[in-house]
Amino acid sequence: MFMIRSVFRTIELSQGYVGFLATHEAYVAGLDTLPLFLGIVVYCYFWPPAILTPETRVPRDDVYEPAAISPGGHEYNEMSSRATSDGSDWKQMEAGKM
Repeated sequence: MFMIRSVFRTIELSQGYVGFLATHEAYVAGLDTLPLFLGIVVYCYFWPPAILTPETRVPRDDVYEPAAISPGGHEYNEMSSRATSDGSDWKQMEAGKM
């Protein structure tokens, strides 16, 4: 539907703003407005968030996500971004000193 509209718009604008297709309302309504309207109706009926839910997600086994490595060469995430080489920050946090 959108390809029909794109081809029509390309031909219409190649003729200029006073070309045959631009000056005849039937072509504009049939080849520009109608495909756009049908696309919107289909999009509203098949609303993507209603179809694409976490339950319908297809798991991917081929995705590799390496662990983030700090400049000092230690793994970290959002919980361990302050980690030191000897782990003293963690020991202090566990003891309630931080």
